[in-house]
Amino acid sequence: MRMVLRISADLENITELEPRKGTNDPNFVYDFKVLIIYRMKCGACRELSQKETCLIFSETTLMPNSRGTANLVQKVCFSL
Repeated sequence: MRMVLRISADLENITELEPRKGTNDPNFVYDFKVLIIYRMKCGACRELSQKETCLIFSETTLMPNSRGTANLVQKVCFSL
C-alpha cells in the first residue's frame, strides 16, 4: 500500500522535523523521499524569490564561511 501525505505550513527557525516516535524507532519504515516546493524569502532584505524552490532533505551542501551543512543555500540578487 502506498500513501501520500501532503503538508502545508509556514515554518520559521525549524531545526528538526520528525515523526512523533522519533527517527530512531526500529518499527518505523522510511520508504519515501521528502520533496518540498516553496517560495523563499531573503533573511537580509526580505525579498521574496520569483521562482519556486525545490528542497530534498536527503541532499546537503556546505554552508559558505561555516563548518556546517544545510539542505539549501540560496541568495537573492539584491543581497549579493
